[in-house]
Amino acid sequence: MDNLLNLLSLADQLGRESTSPQALLNTFLPRLVTSHTDITTATVYRLGTTALLQWATHGEQDAPARVALTEHTRYEQALTSDAIIRDQTSLIAPLRVQDTPLGVLEIQYKAPSDLRDEVVGALAQHLALQLNQCLLRAIFARQQIASIALQNSHNAADVMQTMVTALDMPQAQMTIYLIRRKDSGQVDSLYRLTPHVPSNYQQIDTVAQSVLQSWHDQWLKLTDLMWYAGAEEVIAPEAMHSVLLNGNTKSAYMLPLRYGETLLGVVVVASTDAIALTPSERSILQTIADKAAITLQQIQLNVKRDQQTSNAVTATRGENAAFNTDADIQRLQEFTAYSHVVQSVFDEDAILKATLEAIFMVVNAQYVAISLYNQTTQTLEMRAEQHFETQSINNQELITEQTHTLAYRAWTAQAMRQIDDLSTESDVVHPQRSSLKTVLDLIIQGRSGILGILEIGSQDVAAFTDTDVTLLIQISSQLGIALANVATYLMSSRRATMKTLTNEISGRIQRQSDMEGLMQVTVEALSKALHAEKARIRLGVDAPTLMQKDAQ
Repeated sequence: MDNLLNLLSLADQLGRESTSPQALLNTFLPRLVTSHTDITTATVYRLGTTALLQWATHGEQDAPARVALTEHTRYEQALTSDAIIRDQTSLIAPLRVQDTPLGVLEIQYKAPSDLRDEVVGALAQHLALQLNQCLLRAIFARQQIASIALQNSHNAADVMQTMVTALDMPQAQMTIYLIRRKDSGQVDSLYRLTPHVPSNYQQIDTVAQSVLQSWHDQWLKLTDLMWYAGAEEVIAPEAMHSVLLNGNTKSAYMLPLRYGETLLGVVVVASTDAIALTPSERSILQTIADKAAITLQQIQLNVKRDQQTSNAVTATRGENAAFNTDADIQRLQEFTAYSHVVQSVFDEDAILKATLEAIFMVVNAQYVAISLYNQTTQTLEMRAEQHFETQSINNQELITEQTHTLAYRAWTAQAMRQIDDLSTESDVVHPQRSSLKTVLDLIIQGRSGILGILEIGSQDVAAFTDTDVTLLIQISSQLGIALANVATYLMSSRRATMKTLTNEISGRIQRQSDMEGLMQVTVEALSKALHAEKARIRLGVDAPTLMQKDAQ
């Protein structure tokens, strides 16, 4: 049993050092099997949409590659009850990080066995935390690679290859469905783009325009969609199901390529088996898809500019059109650089600073403020601000209707608010009212709710065009996802660190042979964990003849 407890430290070490969950398990499971004479086989399964998929296995017995989810298996009982399920020759421990189930650990053993549920449960908890850390590190690494690749993409096929690498699902088939529009901007037709096929860009003639428009409107409201046979989620309208998925598809993951309020396309990953993605992985993939949409928009502008240059139009009209297109391309390039920065760092202040600087570069702004909701005080607080050249980060100024009227109203309504001429709105209070005319407030959308408000101001009346607002919405979206990713990463790291610390303290306590040593180790460890200058443990007893014992 001591050998099993020692594996807690090994799980922590492998979690810090392993480059992938597979690498962690390939080292950990053999050690688990040899740690106890009763254990014959250990297998870890990852939870997917329709099945538990084998992550890794080691031992004497063969483990199935997949276990179908039927709502009646012992594996599902363990996940549902969040408790160990055992019989005479095996036990199943759930692998869960807070509300996110990752899968199960199955241990097969010789009967009878003295394996204790509480020890295996602690081991499963440590393993789940470290597997989750590995998943996060892997998806963040792919995000970095995708960001660089998208910066160097010249056509839709390049974007496709980047998304294939970012999603890293070799067992599935990826397709990008791209929407083409008329000059008026109205949805016109749908094209299918597939990888590794010579003629990989084909128009789909079977979709009626009304169906395509309905599908387009649906995707403007979705962040992503996980579909599988028997799922509650549906692909609407129904006519699109047969277009996107063939009859053999059992699971599909879909990501919108959205630029502001315009849907450029949808990435569809279809599989004949289960698909496994955690909420954190899905959130980061949404970030990559947002950047892919920006890249596609930039590619379209490049094509438009080339067409304008070659078309026989009047010199004045041609020069102005080309100038506007060049300016839009430059702004998208600035946004791409900003997106790369916020996806590359895990420091909130650095993200806020990059956001202020990016907005000043892409629109006619003289004021930007970022306000975030404080969960502890339940108030909206300004965290970063720039007025002309004066910039401040890590503010904690309270946002109220009496001090920042429009930002407060946007937060209360959870919706965008805009004033084109502040001088005509006498009831709107703003600290920089004397130098601003246009004020725009956008919500900052996080993974599970609205994180705060992004406010942009200009000294000109009606300063922001529809194109400006679209780009600012994209920046707000990137900001929300980046802040959510930082919170997820830091929280996961803190959980793993605390588990490691708890394990170290437990190990030191178990090695003490007397009460005095036990108390001394405990008080020292708690002082270190809580960063306390002094700590004291006092043991009290009922019998008045016995002395109280202190350790400090």
